[in-house]
Amino acid sequence: MTQSLSNSIVESPSVLVTAVGSDVGLSLVKALRLCARVNQIVGCDSEADDFGSAFVDSYFQAPPVSLEREYLAVLSEACIDFGIHAVFPGSEAELRFFASSSAQYTNLNLPVRVIPSPRLVPVFMDKLQTMQLLESTGVDLLGYCNPAVKRELQLFLDRYSFPIVVKARCSHGAKEVWVARSKLEMNELLGRRCDLLCQEHIDISQEYSVGVFRHGDRLHLIVLTRLMEKFGSATSYAEVSMEEDVVKYARNIAEATGLSGAFNLQIGRNNQGRLGLLEVNPRFSALVAARSMAGFKDAEWALFASLGEAPLINETSFRHLRYRRFLDELIDTGKGYHAISQWLPKRVADNGPDHRSHSV
Repeated sequence: MTQSLSNSIVESPSVLVTAVGSDVGLSLVKALRLCARVNQIVGCDSEADDFGSAFVDSYFQAPPVSLEREYLAVLSEACIDFGIHAVFPGSEAELRFFASSSAQYTNLNLPVRVIPSPRLVPVFMDKLQTMQLLESTGVDLLGYCNPAVKRELQLFLDRYSFPIVVKARCSHGAKEVWVARSKLEMNELLGRRCDLLCQEHIDISQEYSVGVFRHGDRLHLIVLTRLMEKFGSATSYAEVSMEEDVVKYARNIAEATGLSGAFNLQIGRNNQGRLGLLEVNPRFSALVAARSMAGFKDAEWALFASLGEAPLINETSFRHLRYRRFLDELIDTGKGYHAISQWLPKRVADNGPDHRSHSV
């Protein structure tokens, strides 16, 4: 369950989103801007003048989370100054830190952290531990092995032919994922580092991003098909697609994780229709803003659940939606970054944004 340090109801909370220059951080800001009850959104990042500052009400620079004492001191002071009620970690490094430093965080009397089950976050940030936990529940998974254990690797190679997938155990998205098409290529990859996972390869014809929110004994999910950008690992196109077999497969996995709060699954389908779990992310994904526009308001629900309020979720309000990402630019002429209306897509420039405005 999303963690709460207080049971008091806050009608109009002020929130802090960290790493607002990241895909996830900025998408969280956009999702929260769609919530009329949010009073103020404050952002921070490690840069003094990050472009993410253009999207929040107030912004401050924070040290890297690796400098734990300095990081917590700056966050603590900022939370007091801005009257922050809840903190959304926008990077995986900060998520890992917040999940593993409960006692230290609580002792400083900082606001609630909007994260899923803290004790399970380290498990699901490790792909090998994720597969081992889910396998123990009987969930249908792609074949995998720990290549550091020679016997496991040999049994895996006896069962699955090349190509195979080699991925870093603690990577995310499409980062640090390789396809080995021969034993020579596999050995070269395995020789680079020891924290790897080998996985059965399937030719993916369609990839799905599944947003999940669990509160108490109720589990809700939404499925979006997705395409990846040619210039990075972010989603360039997504569309709500509640395909029955994907929903059933995703629900079985989500139930098996034991996670509460908001998290997401990445699932692939091959040309023969077979589904396979690619990864479990114990965090919001960069599609959180798109999901909110579709009525799946997991950032909003997680926020108020963390503040002690049972979220009201009406699945009949979920709607079909298509999402398209494009390259955009901001300009700073001395008064902060802002968009140029003439550079916006024509329909947006003509009709105006459909969210409330915020000062920079």
